[in-house]
Amino acid sequence: MALALGFDLIRKISTYLVAAPDASQQSPLLRLPGELRNQIYELALSDDEVLVQEEASGLFRLLRNMSPRKELNQLKYTCRQLRHETRGLVPALNTLRFPDSGIEEQSVVAGRFLTACPQSTQTSIQKIVIEEHTTSLRARPLYWKGVAPLCEFCREHPNMTIELSIDCAGSSPEMVRFIAMGNIISAALRKKPMDLQMVLVTAPLMGSLKSVWAGYAEDAEPVAENLRVIPRGTFTAHATQFRPPRTPQGRLWLAQIEKWHKEGI
Repeated sequence: MALALGFDLIRKISTYLVAAPDASQQSPLLRLPGELRNQIYELALSDDEVLVQEEASGLFRLLRNMSPRKELNQLKYTCRQLRHETRGLVPALNTLRFPDSGIEEQSVVAGRFLTACPQSTQTSIQKIVIEEHTTSLRARPLYWKGVAPLCEFCREHPNMTIELSIDCAGSSPEMVRFIAMGNIISAALRKKPMDLQMVLVTAPLMGSLKSVWAGYAEDAEPVAENLRVIPRGTFTAHATQFRPPRTPQGRLWLAQIEKWHKEGI
């Protein structure tokens, strides 16, 4: 008797599933031509910049950069077709930002994210901004174990850009520390030699240089140009923090710092 009731229940469910209308026939959105749907998706999923958040499970969520921080793509939860049609659009339409968590170097988190992305998503990404963990940078300008894989990724994907946002000034208001840190990074990543005066200025920070050069030798090729190091903060804020330059050298340094803010190191 129970077996008969079970077969009857299965038959009724099967009949319902067969008779159920297709979602694409019921949804006004899915009845539109594909070209129009793509335009709607672009408008709905473009937010200029989204925050990448890694869950404890190892999964990643792409959140709106506003309060409350909710996942940008809610369309994917409505039906399989919308999940399929909107897959990979958020990374392609927005800048991906990895905010400083205060716990771990975000270059490492970004590396895990890119590894988890399918190839189609990797090739669609336009720009990534990584806020490196400020505290960990006090003893070194870059965390090479996190940066090295990103350098390789940039070489393989020349149409996308990765910006590393770091604190060049630290707690010091001295322009000389800022210019020294920038020149150290330039020497390590771009292989641009420092002049004698800059070598003397950076002498107290040469210990920081070792951690970069240990992973990126002097005779190696320069890092791809689509990986840039951007000073954290604005040039205006830094310029007001520094003492007004009174010498031609000081004015040249200030102009160099402004260029780094605009173009990166």
